[in-house]
This record gives sequence, C-alpha cells and structure tokens, in this order.
Amino acid sequence: MKLKSYLGLLDQQQSDPNLKRQAQHEARVLRTLQLNIKRALLSYMKKHKIGFNEVVRRLNSTPDQVAKIQKNEANLTLASLAYLSALLGTESTLTFKKRS
Repeated sequence: MKLKSYLGLLDQQQSDPNLKRQAQHEARVLRTLQLNIKRALLSYMKKHKIGFNEVVRRLNSTPDQVAKIQKNEANLTLASLAYLSALLGTESTLTFKKRS
C-alpha cells in the first residue's frame, strides 16, 4: 500500500467515530516504526562516519528514499527492512502484542 493511500485511509477513519481509536493507534505504530528506522540509520552513519550520499550508495537506493527515511516518511517493504537490517548489522523483529 502506498503511503499516500495509507494516510488517506487514516483520514477516512478519523471521520468515523467507530474507527477513530484504531486509526490513531495505526498512526502511532507507523510513526514509531519510522522513528526507530531513522534512529538506527543515523546511528550507523555516525558510527561509520559516512554521509548521505554514501548511505544511498550502500543501500543501493535513491536519494529520495533515503531522505524519506530521514524525515520519518518512508513506507518500506519487509524486504527493504531486512536489507537495511543486514546493512546496519542489526537484528530486527516485529512483534504483535495485545494492547492493554
């Protein structure tokens, strides 16, 4: 699903009182994931003393996509997350827990 479409869906859900709580939760989850990815990438850049263009090269990506990661706007596929995790030398997990 494209990020713009996803955000449009969230907007629709916000207008329906029955779905508003779910939409807010989804938005929080997305922001948290995006922020964690950004932090991991910035930490990698600092540790390896590399800049933006080198990250683009190492990720075999585009400047636009890396900029989206840095602005918390990226909507990455699971395959992209796995590739990024391997490059960063990190273990990534996705856990689904019941909300309290």
